[in-house]
Amino acid sequence: MKVMCFFLPLLFLTGCDLLGPVTRKLPPETQEGADTFGALVDGVAWRPNNGGQVFPLALAASYGSGSLIIEAANRPIDASIRFALYDTIYAEGTYLLAKSKTPLFYVAYEKEDIRYFPNTDNYGTLVITKLDTLDLGFVSGTFEFEAISEIDSTDTVRITQGRFDVRF
Repeated sequence: MKVMCFFLPLLFLTGCDLLGPVTRKLPPETQEGADTFGALVDGVAWRPNNGGQVFPLALAASYGSGSLIIEAANRPIDASIRFALYDTIYAEGTYLLAKSKTPLFYVAYEKEDIRYFPNTDNYGTLVITKLDTLDLGFVSGTFEFEAISEIDSTDTVRITQGRFDVRF
């Protein structure tokens, strides 16, 4: 035990990164309307990026009457993550993400014109940790889901450690 006590401080002094370089590339989980969004897509850090253009926006959100829409785009790699939940989100809590293209529910990852929808065998989750509809107008939370290509059911994408803190 004495050896462990000696080496543990050395880990921190030498810059050992216990979180890993990939996780550090994601924005922190905040609840203040910081306009942040990120996730690991197949283990690789993914964040919105408009490629240096003023428009179109890389991150946008809207909320009203229980309907939440969040779109995050990474234009240089032509990919996006979208949540469109209509008449569904009224409070903080956990919501299941299942494959659905109905007018009331749409969740997708899209890359190079191929859409991926949540796997019905393994529901993902969207956790709303803060919904501020009165003061600043923002929503914060986390998400994760496995998505299947609408073209090839063997082509999957795993989205984990997703987090957002966006104003609407």
